[in-house]
Amino acid sequence: MFFMRRKLIFFSFIIILLIVVFELIIIGFFLPKNRFEKEKKDINKKKLVRQKEINQSNTVFSSKPSSFLKKEYRLGDVIVRDKDLEERFSLYYPNTPEARGDMRNWQHIASILTDEAIILNEAVKKGVISQKQIFFNPKEVNLARSYFETEGTSYISFEMITIWFLNDVRPPQMEVKVAREKARAFIDNLRKRVVKGEISMKQAGEIIASSPELEKIDVAYQNNAYVSFIFVKPTTQVIIDPDLYKAVWRLNEGEVSEILIGKNPAVPKWIESYFAVVKVNEKKMQEFDDVNQLIEKRKKEGLKIVL
Repeated sequence: MFFMRRKLIFFSFIIILLIVVFELIIIGFFLPKNRFEKEKKDINKKKLVRQKEINQSNTVFSSKPSSFLKKEYRLGDVIVRDKDLEERFSLYYPNTPEARGDMRNWQHIASILTDEAIILNEAVKKGVISQKQIFFNPKEVNLARSYFETEGTSYISFEMITIWFLNDVRPPQMEVKVAREKARAFIDNLRKRVVKGEISMKQAGEIIASSPELEKIDVAYQNNAYVSFIFVKPTTQVIIDPDLYKAVWRLNEGEVSEILIGKNPAVPKWIESYFAVVKVNEKKMQEFDDVNQLIEKRKKEGLKIVL
């Protein structure tokens, strides 16, 4: 009986000891993990706070981002309203506090409407749009832009006939010297008829395109026969050869050129490749060479939306 009691006490002690050890193990296992998770959460929280601070540094307005806009901005005779800026903003950016609060977005919209308002104001000055004072209107802007992209700035409209004697797609079926002489004689005859008024430039091109004997000189004689350009700007080069293009601009309105020689780019230098005759139908030199030049000049004069 005595030994049974001692055994019972001993086993009870062992059980209690195992329980204590087990609890210590459990505590030792979870505490570091819990501490690590807490530290990780703290780090993430700090990162979020920092990112929020960065975002706020780019944010100009909080509760009412567009409240800084004036009711109206006047650019010459054109009035741009705050609602015009708001409407255009909605086409470019989402309606979120972050997007609306970023001043760079509003500056972008102001720049776009500045360009359009300048074009519109210039059209009012030129009488293209009749109102003395006008509220900003996208439809009127399109009308004004169309005018300044055509007759409202410097331009030239011309026709050109060509016969190639050295086409790099396929060389002539004869010596280049012979091909050159034949091409010159053919186009010289057409030029004389155009100058006399017997045929138009377009008809001259049709004659070239319908002359199969020219295929031995130029494999693409039909495609190269005739071309016309309208409202070409000094800043836009529509002919590959820059020297030939400069010669076109030296012509006067209504003038038919002499026989011109066009060059084709090759390595290491440009090669004389075709004959051309040009007739200038219209030529107008205006204050500006193109619409972009107009816009930049007016901006330098202080015509812009300043937020």
